[in-house]
Amino acid sequence: MERTIDQELRMRQATIDDLDGITKLAIEAFPDDPERDYRFPYRHEYPEDQWKWTRAEYEGFLRQPESYDILVIEAGQKIVALGIWDVSGLTGAKPVKPGVLGDNERRDANLPHMRYFASRVEEVYDMHFSQFGSKQLHLVNLATHRDYRRRGCGAALCKYGMEKAEREGFVATVFGSPMGIKLYTSVGFKPNTSLSATANAALAVTWNRLIASASRIHLYKASPHLHENARGMAQQQFHFIAFISFFAFTLYIMFTWANLRQMVPFLSQSRTLPDLLTVDAKALASGLTSGHFTSVDLVEKSLEMIQKHDKYLHAMLSLVPKDQLRQRAEALDKERKDGKVRGRLHGIPIVIKDNIATVPELGMETTCGSWALHGMTPTSNADLVNKLIQAGLIIIGKANLSEWAYYRSNDLPSGWSGKGGQCQSAYVRGGIDPDDSNNGHSNPSGSSTGSAVAVSAGYAPLSIGTETDGSLVSPASRAALYTIKPSIGRVSQSGIIPISHTMDSAGPMAKTPHDLAALLDVISGTDEFATLGGSWDELSVATIDFKKWWPGEDYLKPVESATEQMHAEIQAAYDKMEELAKKYVGDAPLPPPSESFMLDGKDSEGVIMKVADFKHDLNKFLESAENTKIHSLKDLIEFNKAHPDLEMPPGYDDQGLLIDAEESDLSLEDYEKNLSHLRKVARDDGLDRIFKEYGVDVIVGSSDTAIKAYASGSGYPVGNVPLGYLDFNGRPFGLAVLAAKNQEAKILKFMNAWEGTFGPRKAPPLLQ
Repeated sequence: MERTIDQELRMRQATIDDLDGITKLAIEAFPDDPERDYRFPYRHEYPEDQWKWTRAEYEGFLRQPESYDILVIEAGQKIVALGIWDVSGLTGAKPVKPGVLGDNERRDANLPHMRYFASRVEEVYDMHFSQFGSKQLHLVNLATHRDYRRRGCGAALCKYGMEKAEREGFVATVFGSPMGIKLYTSVGFKPNTSLSATANAALAVTWNRLIASASRIHLYKASPHLHENARGMAQQQFHFIAFISFFAFTLYIMFTWANLRQMVPFLSQSRTLPDLLTVDAKALASGLTSGHFTSVDLVEKSLEMIQKHDKYLHAMLSLVPKDQLRQRAEALDKERKDGKVRGRLHGIPIVIKDNIATVPELGMETTCGSWALHGMTPTSNADLVNKLIQAGLIIIGKANLSEWAYYRSNDLPSGWSGKGGQCQSAYVRGGIDPDDSNNGHSNPSGSSTGSAVAVSAGYAPLSIGTETDGSLVSPASRAALYTIKPSIGRVSQSGIIPISHTMDSAGPMAKTPHDLAALLDVISGTDEFATLGGSWDELSVATIDFKKWWPGEDYLKPVESATEQMHAEIQAAYDKMEELAKKYVGDAPLPPPSESFMLDGKDSEGVIMKVADFKHDLNKFLESAENTKIHSLKDLIEFNKAHPDLEMPPGYDDQGLLIDAEESDLSLEDYEKNLSHLRKVARDDGLDRIFKEYGVDVIVGSSDTAIKAYASGSGYPVGNVPLGYLDFNGRPFGLAVLAAKNQEAKILKFMNAWEGTFGPRKAPPLLQ
């Protein structure tokens, strides 16, 4: 078959020899296609992967001539347009769809987005065939090189299938979007009806279904096996012919066009910046590589977001001066231009918690949220700060936190500090309820409060927080973020204001597992995490009974509707993991810490952390501080008493934990006794027993429960994955994930599988 389009263009059947030409066209035809930006946002960064897997996809079509009619249009020797028609309804063949190629391997794709898209496509096809029968020809793919548009290529490729359908008494079909409707209607397609599908409990997807007619063919006569709904339309004198445009209908599959614009970073070649509320660091790195914008642009946009939102959110304590930030960004832009890229996160903004030391030259204070350390100058950067700088990240400022990382008082709300005030959630409608408990549903939790809120509010795509017991996981869960507290010792704590050397660790926060892994690589000095995949068929999962572990009302003031919603969604997530995981163990026999951690009537974790380590470790840090009169815990307590207007205003006037630690006099024998007990119940009789006896990789439970304490007591890693959003006030909630010592990779693989199943996190509606 050969057909002339004009003097230059001719259409013919494709052969396997056309594979490279088709691959080249498929890549070049859609440089700014939103669907490709959603699935393959890093194709400019990894063109070799884009070529390899695109080529494999089209080879899959070309190897099935009994199922697909593949047409190409040539200009001389160059393929400039492509159409693929599924003709298996005529031949009786069973086509093998290329599916998700390169899963867990390709670097040009956002793998969770790619998997999510593929699952939605399969759902759409199943629904379409069940409703409208199999006597159809489907236009699977239609592509025209942008230099050859408006020359009749698309129309010719459509009419090929329309005419074939007419001859055979079939109907031709296509799923259309606003991008393709003009073409489809111009060749005879007419809108028919809409088709709806539920992708999961939280998502309803609707897109337009077009059915068109060829003259002289009446649907009722031409397609007697169509569904009765379509038959009825034929009786109303609609004339139909067909379509399917595989690439276009993504605009409706992924929520709505407006929401897709938020998820897709780059829709044009202009310098328009992506939405910082939704875009991830990997997509920003791709945009920097392809020249869509610069690091200077990103820094200016970050400062704009802070100026816009932080008067209410109070997520930031200090910012690097704007001129200094610009100089840093310009230098990194120049390095990129000169071919020197330091790593995956070169030129990306980041926020760090204000208990992480930085020298004055970096333009930020280090105060731990307390006026007592105002003006204090560390003699060196924290080790992880130097790693961030060496990797090319741009530290834009220090984040607010629960003062002294929530080791001043149990009676203060999380997220409050004397210097920063009360940090607010970017999600919770109405902000903190004054009648709520200190970690109630309206509270953003802590102590790494600002680190979480800053990322969720679009100040930066990445942040660093710290955790002793829950201070990364809890605020990340309430900001719909991924986080991980690494195994104790994996990340250097040098230069970080301490709580407990036996339990403290800094850790990253991010919007995606990939970003989290890339940042963990930086601060741990490795290169092993960012290339991880992760699928359920390689994961063995245990879960705890969240109802038995549910927190008391002193921690989480109960709201009946919220409790019911959280229980239902957590159980649904457990059920999904049981369905998908290689192995699943429910109700793992791990006792709550309130039972197992007790020794001689006291919580052994609290004895070590809040009493012994805190006093010793803080005094050691303060001894070397310069330009401050605060050189001990005792000095700190006296400063607070002397400055109640700054540090102890009404309602925030307690420092009980500081006083208890100062007055403690734990013997070395009792310290070792408590530490030995804690390690035994958390490690030997706790996590290690579950991992070994049940053969599981991770243990999962609600991030609102005390499961994080097992990570603290054992020194093992723990992370958070986002799960849901409370109907009554918008507050996000998530699940905590624990693994054995130095098994962060298993948590990250779980996160990758999780995102691929449950979809992308949601940005805060209040800020959109």
